[in-house]
This record gives sequence, C-alpha cells and structure tokens, in this order.
Amino acid sequence: MKFTNLIRKLSRAALAVAACLGIQVNAQTGDVPAGLLTTDHPNVKAVMAVQKGITPDMMKLPGVLGTAVGLADSGQAALVIYVDQDSPSRAEIVRGLPPQIRGVGVKVELTD
Repeated sequence: MKFTNLIRKLSRAALAVAACLGIQVNAQTGDVPAGLLTTDHPNVKAVMAVQKGITPDMMKLPGVLGTAVGLADSGQAALVIYVDQDSPSRAEIVRGLPPQIRGVGVKVELTD
C-alpha cells in the first residue's frame, strides 16, 4: 500500500471516530473544539512515549503497516496498531499483541 493511501485512510478513520463521539470536526481543516485530547494531554503524551519506543520494532513485523495515537472503545487514549488485513500473518500478529503496553491500552485495526 502506498503511504499516501494509508494517510488518507487514517484521516478518514480519525474523522469517523470523532463523528461517533459526537465531536464536530471541520472536515476541511481537521480542527476540533478546544478541551479535547491534544498532544498536551497527559494520557496522549503517555501513548506517544510508548509509540515512539515500540514503533521501530513493530514495523519490522511483516503485516504491520503503522502505529498511531487513537481512542480505545472506552474513549481513552490508546496505541493503535494498523495490521494489513490481507497479511498471511495477521491472525498471529493480533494474537501476539498484549491488551496493554507499559500501562497504555492497545487497539488493533485491520486495514488494507
């Protein structure tokens, strides 16, 4: 998958999450209301620290397309790991991921 396609899909996914949470997002600029989770929020900073530490190793796994800071189903900041839905090792990757890494929730997203 080309990197630009992945970015486009991630942007659409972020807008979809915002819509599910009832957050008004400007689709053209991506602006969100003040007071929401931003890079200054302690929980987001914690996820970003874990992301920075594990992404190089995660990207070595065939089938892992990337990582991101996102929201768990609970609404808490979480580490999102994008796994290629067509990868022969996707089930093994998903089974091998813990529910948390260093106290940060992990969410797996299958994508193409």
